Amino acid sequence: MKPSLESEIGMPRIHCVWINRLTQGTRITRNLCYGTADDLFIEVNQRSFLIDNYVFLAPSRLRDVSQGGAYEKNLFTCVIDRPARL
Repeated sequence: MKPSLESEIGMPRIHCVWINRLTQGTRITRNLCYGTADDLFIEVNQRSFLIDNYVFLAPSRLRDVSQGGAYEKNLFTCVIDRPARL
């Protein structure tokens, strides 16, 4: 998914979100994510984005290989995979 600038993604139940590029001001909110290889995969971002009120229930992981993200009021039951350097 390549959201436009200043967009909001809020679906009640989803299996996976993969975000890359052009996420300046994007808000991913109020989601329940379960049953996939990766709950959330964010890459190639250098601008601000917000992940909030998110429930990560898959036994897999959150992969964030970008910069500028904020995570607020989330529940994680998965592994958080973040590279040592960006």
